[in-house]
Amino acid sequence: DNNVALAVINNSFAVKAGLFLSDGIYVEDKDSPYVNLIVARTENKDEEKVKKFKQAYQSEEVAEIARHEFKEGAIRGW
Repeated sequence: DNNVALAVINNSFAVKAGLFLSDGIYVEDKDSPYVNLIVARTENKDEEKVKKFKQAYQSEEVAEIARHEFKEGAIRGW
């Protein structure tokens, strides 16, 4: 939209608009308090399925898929 001089948007919307992380004038880093979190209840944190999920999610394979899907705009929070 030519009427917008500046916008703060989520990467999901940026990618759909044909924008890339490198187009941003400011980009949050992995230490941002606004990262998406996946959580478990305290009483479930040591369950094997939670540990397996964490291991799978924090894998290089998932990171590579995220890089592809979000056009290099996904920032690891781990």
